Amino acid sequence: MKIKKLPNWFYFIAALFLRLIRILFYRRKITDPYGNVDISKLPYITVHWHNRSFLYIQMFERNILESTYALMSLSRDGQHMASMVKQFGVNYLRGSSSKRAAGAVMEAIELLKKGYNIDIAPDGPRGPRYKCHQGPVILASITGYPILPMGVNYSKYWEMNNWCKYRIPKPFSTAELSVGQSIKIPPDITREEIDKWCLYVEEKINEVSKPL
Repeated sequence: MKIKKLPNWFYFIAALFLRLIRILFYRRKITDPYGNVDISKLPYITVHWHNRSFLYIQMFERNILESTYALMSLSRDGQHMASMVKQFGVNYLRGSSSKRAAGAVMEAIELLKKGYNIDIAPDGPRGPRYKCHQGPVILASITGYPILPMGVNYSKYWEMNNWCKYRIPKPFSTAELSVGQSIKIPPDITREEIDKWCLYVEEKINEVSKPL
């Protein structure tokens, strides 16, 4: 069923508001010891936890954003998020682990071949929190492109009372984008190996997402 979205001007104003509060109230810091946030190294399959997404998109330069497709769920919230990221120059594809999974994987494969990043919150849209679904691992195994773990950490934040404990940074806090080392997944892995690689990717996202 097609989900009716709000008018485009609403998302334009909301994105403008988010840009302003980021500039006025937050300090941005990037920790990238391996130099992976580099347009010449694209594409990646970037992964980050769902509850760290409030300022995530604003941690990158425009050329990175315009070279990225974000995977969004087919829910109403996913539709709103898709319309919002478009305001920042990010394209999107729709699907999740429970709906249109195969179609989303096939579309992502074609986009990676064209040189676009694919960005995924692998514990979304319904959790469990901090548990990596199989999608990024399968995609990396099929295509040969690496997974890049990322975390956005706030020096001070509020935590919402929902499944993911969504974090909203407090005014005048620091938002740090922490980037890990890229992960190569072997081709033709078995179901058991997929599960092991998911656990490994979880560990690496957790390493750059502190505190949990």
